[in-house]
Amino acid sequence: MKRTIIKYGLLSGAMAAVLMISTVLISMKMGLDAGALLGYIMLVISFMVIWFAMLSYKKSMGGARLSFGTCIKIGLAISVISSLFYVGAWLIAYYYMIPDFWGQYAKHAADIMRRDHKPESAITAMYAEYMKYKEWYKNPLINAAFTFTEPFPVGVIVTLISAGIMQIKSKKKEVK
Repeated sequence: MKRTIIKYGLLSGAMAAVLMISTVLISMKMGLDAGALLGYIMLVISFMVIWFAMLSYKKSMGGARLSFGTCIKIGLAISVISSLFYVGAWLIAYYYMIPDFWGQYAKHAADIMRRDHKPESAITAMYAEYMKYKEWYKNPLINAAFTFTEPFPVGVIVTLISAGIMQIKSKKKEVK
């Protein structure tokens, strides 16, 4: 199982890192809204590797039925590895490509709030909140911890769905 986790974790992680940097570059051209949507789509794509890891492990076990727990272990371990790659790519992007991310994001959010006729007091409060994040993100450990919370839940969801489908497929084969 360890070999499968490492192999597919590194694959998913490499995909997540490349897609993260690509998303940052695209966001710089297309805007933050497009980048956010594209980023989550790309995360799901990179975590689809989890399904293939489960299939590969099942094949290596001679096609034996994998327990739900085994599927969860495989998926969560790959999710952790992939999320760490994502965090690493984000730290590189944040500190070297978009060091004023929070300033740009605050401006973008303020523009939307003004377009929606929100009061200046709300815009000022939002801006102050984002500047607090900007201060926190100066610390790479805090930055990494917050960033980890973006991809990991997606990996957990893909893991649960994949493990569930694996169980349903196994039960259908047992019935035949």
